[in-house]
Amino acid sequence: MLYFTAIQSMTLFMVKVPSQSAPQPSVTALSPGPFEVAFFIAITVFVIIISIYALIKTPISIVKTSNKMVQKTSRTLAPTVVKMQHKKDTKQNRRRIAARIVIGVKIAAIVAPVLFALASGLLNEQPLDYTVALIVASVLAGVSVILFSLQYGLAYLLRIDIKQLW
Repeated sequence: MLYFTAIQSMTLFMVKVPSQSAPQPSVTALSPGPFEVAFFIAITVFVIIISIYALIKTPISIVKTSNKMVQKTSRTLAPTVVKMQHKKDTKQNRRRIAARIVIGVKIAAIVAPVLFALASGLLNEQPLDYTVALIVASVLAGVSVILFSLQYGLAYLLRIDIKQLW
């Protein structure tokens, strides 16, 4: 505090305000040459192609991985469920129970996000409005139910084995 006035008066801490009469340097934009335009177009096309590839490939890989997971779960749980029901462990019983387990996993995959959206109302601070989250989760769950119903209905009509579905 003793030297505050001395420090304040130093030119090091003085703010220099530019005057209005000083001319501003003009900036001129250079137009890109043909090589730059071709390069930018090539980069843009490359990014679009990669994006389309990712948009097509990602759902396919998700479906394959999910299908493997659900089928493995149903194959693993089916003998246990047959024993718990005190039924004979036959291939037909295991197949029937495995199909029911797959349906149960699909229902759980539909219901879980809706329950999480409902539970988000308990949070003090939400990044998204509660009603918007609930509406989006409900609409997506409804669309999933319609698509799964359509999938099973078409499989029944076209005589496709339930094991081949995901």
